Amino acid sequence: MEHNKRRIQLIVFAIFVLPITLYLVFKSISKPQFQPVPHSFSILDNGDTLYHKLPPFRFTDQNGKPFTREDMLGNISLMSFISPADTLLTKILISNLRRVHDNIVEGAHIRLVSVHTDSTSLAGFAAELGTDPQKWLFVHGPYQEVYRIGWEAFRLPDFEGKAPPAKPFTAQSVVLIDKAGEVRKVYAGTDLGSVRTITDDLRSLIVMEYPEELRK
Repeated sequence: MEHNKRRIQLIVFAIFVLPITLYLVFKSISKPQFQPVPHSFSILDNGDTLYHKLPPFRFTDQNGKPFTREDMLGNISLMSFISPADTLLTKILISNLRRVHDNIVEGAHIRLVSVHTDSTSLAGFAAELGTDPQKWLFVHGPYQEVYRIGWEAFRLPDFEGKAPPAKPFTAQSVVLIDKAGEVRKVYAGTDLGSVRTITDDLRSLIVMEYPEELRK
């Protein structure tokens, strides 16, 4: 009697419970797993909330071509600021960004943009790195413009107390910007641990911003 009861329980489990369990397991596997990437903001002294957005600007890329805000819209961007004063930190920052660059697959809607205030060695600097110009652009502009973006728009600690005409600043921050030009997150670019976090957030933002890519 007990044996028959156990058989009935196994049959019921196989007919009803097991298919539902398998369905939920396969559904969770097939569904992209990601953590939403929130918008970045600051609380001003007067209590207002400032959502960080990419303002209009006009820079020049390593090939001498104009580069503006519109050139960044439509893609996910990682913007960094290269300091001519901090050689060691700049090398660490570029090394970490190179790791991110090498993880970006062909055709992804992701581009790195590094901003410099010195145009003299920009083309040679980019060529020496041997990076893909479709994935990583080096641009330059006057310090006033760089400061306006870095501090007035993004509130990066790199530029705190560095109002023009002061030029020395600490190159550490990397800014994640979505396809609409809104800042999602700021990282310590000189921290090796940030490379993994940036890579994970890029994957999450791709899922959020380009869901149609997952259906291809």
